[in-house]
Amino acid sequence: MNSSQLLTAARAINSTIYQSPWSSHVTAMESSLQLQRNLRTVLPCVLSFVAAAISSAGGVGGGSLYVPILNVVAGLSIKTSTAFSTFMVTGGTLSNVLYTLLVRGSRPDGQPLIDYDIAVVSQPCLLLGVSVRVAWRHVPRVAHLRAFLCVPVFRDAQDVWHRDEAVARRDGGEEEGAHYCTVYV
Repeated sequence: MNSSQLLTAARAINSTIYQSPWSSHVTAMESSLQLQRNLRTVLPCVLSFVAAAISSAGGVGGGSLYVPILNVVAGLSIKTSTAFSTFMVTGGTLSNVLYTLLVRGSRPDGQPLIDYDIAVVSQPCLLLGVSVRVAWRHVPRVAHLRAFLCVPVFRDAQDVWHRDEAVARRDGGEEEGAHYCTVYV
């Protein structure tokens, strides 16, 4: 006896031993769950394909379309939907890059769609622009935060200094090199 015959015999024995009056209802419910599971799988795939076509034509990643499809229609959690969305955006980007690299233009000389001379010239400017933008957006925030935190501390230090000077004058004048330090809690 081979393994397939053993499996068939085991299934026949199980079906006769575990026969119950509810088996027909369970079988009907399993088939409806199978159909529902198929619809919950096929519909997000079709919608994701449409979203990929729209986002690819628009030149954007499409994550804002994938996450709601995977969350609402497929019933996945936000965390899982975000992970799958990232994977789908990466796959779409790679397919667009490969398509653009391999397809030739419609000109008679058959040049590629990407003009590499312009890409080489514009890339340093793009990197410089990103660096300037990051510096422009983040350095002032840090400077404002430091000023916001340092100004009240400086004012409190001035108040303490003036109080110490008043105490020193009241106690008989200030001697050379003698400074009072009070701690206010």
